[in-house]
Amino acid sequence: MSYGFQQPPRFKGLRVRDLLALAAGSEKLTREEGCQYLTRVGLCAADYIDREVDASLSGGEVKRIEIATILARKSGLMIFDEPEAGIDLWSFAKLTETFKGHPPEAGGHADRHLPPGAHHRPGRRDCDDPRRENRQARAQGRDFPPDPGQHLGRVQLYVGGGEVSMDQAEWKLLKEIAELEKTPQGAYNIRRNGALDSRNSTANIEITTKTEPGKSGIDIRIKPGTRHESVHIPVIITQTGLSEMVYNDFFIGEDCDVDIVAGCGIHNTGCETSQHDGVHTFYVGKNSKVRYVERHYGEGPGTGKRIMNPQTVVYLEEGATINLESTQIRGVDSTKRETKIVVGKDAEAIITEKLLTHGEQTAESDMEIILDGEGANGRVVSRSVAQDQSQQVFYPKVTGNARCFGHVQCDSIIMGDARISSIPAIVANHVDAQLIHEAAIGRIAGDQILKLMTLGLTEQEAEEKILDGFLQ
Repeated sequence: MSYGFQQPPRFKGLRVRDLLALAAGSEKLTREEGCQYLTRVGLCAADYIDREVDASLSGGEVKRIEIATILARKSGLMIFDEPEAGIDLWSFAKLTETFKGHPPEAGGHADRHLPPGAHHRPGRRDCDDPRRENRQARAQGRDFPPDPGQHLGRVQLYVGGGEVSMDQAEWKLLKEIAELEKTPQGAYNIRRNGALDSRNSTANIEITTKTEPGKSGIDIRIKPGTRHESVHIPVIITQTGLSEMVYNDFFIGEDCDVDIVAGCGIHNTGCETSQHDGVHTFYVGKNSKVRYVERHYGEGPGTGKRIMNPQTVVYLEEGATINLESTQIRGVDSTKRETKIVVGKDAEAIITEKLLTHGEQTAESDMEIILDGEGANGRVVSRSVAQDQSQQVFYPKVTGNARCFGHVQCDSIIMGDARISSIPAIVANHVDAQLIHEAAIGRIAGDQILKLMTLGLTEQEAEEKILDGFLQ
């Protein structure tokens, strides 16, 4: 049985294709299959299949997408609450023809009755659903399918033509923060337990150890004109009680286009605190483009804390761009994140922050974009989830010192007994500075949960799906 809401809920982060896949009961729903459902409800599939089901859609568009999910569900019984709401009469007449022909697999005739003795229970799946087995395995701490390295004491990881020997815990950290199981091509520097583990430079990207007294870290120099190359600089800590401060400086020449992947993973098995503090400073040359990805992750059975305090400072020359993606999902007991970007003429800074805290974890994020040059642009999109008794504080700030545009958007989901403070600020020091800030904090809506349950998820699975989409 399927049910269509009179006013369908919206989901920030979930795409149309995600809802169609859930409705069809197939995580591998092809793009073509998804587009067929949208075409049947009168939507241009190419324009909608990858859109988020959020406030950018009109009421009529959301209603059509709702109907498409019901068609994808292929139910014998479909119940609609005012399906014509938000849809013009001519279009609804066409939709009526679609209803009459549903489901096409049954020769144009839909069995509109539940089997004798059957009782519909929203959220129930067949017990042999492999997705349920997958989720249950993860909840019990097992890997499903089995981790390829779970029976190995050490894993040989081939990186950039070299060989890195890691034990299972270290291999997992690298996978979480840098996806190094994909064997990245290009320059890399792996830091393990406070020391250099392995390194590779290329013709265009040189990585050297800092020589300044009292400063541990590296210098990364990227030659002008370097394009479509990458740098990986992960840090992993498996030694309980280790505390370190690291300084990494990036010198990016003009007209470059590069990806930089950083991050820190801590596996703490002891009772002492393991901590990583890092300062990354970027000097981005004229007309260069940088995508900087930073992931933080913590795990381990020990009672010792896992603490990370990253600082990022960026200077953008004329026409330069940086797209900074910062992610922290579970496992970090305490973090204080500081980000400062100075944007020059016609340059652009984009910050995307994703953060989840649980238990009694604390997180503070202090971000500032200074729009210094004519035509400078700055955007901040921060999404966070606070669960249990965790606490979060956000201080996003945009300062406009010239003709410029800045936008700050902070959205948070609060759960349990958590606490969140979001304190955005905009400062205009020029008459042509256009600055906008938005902030929203709220809980998961009941109709969102109910909608996903009508697509076959349990209440817990629906909650997880909403959070995953929100933090994508």
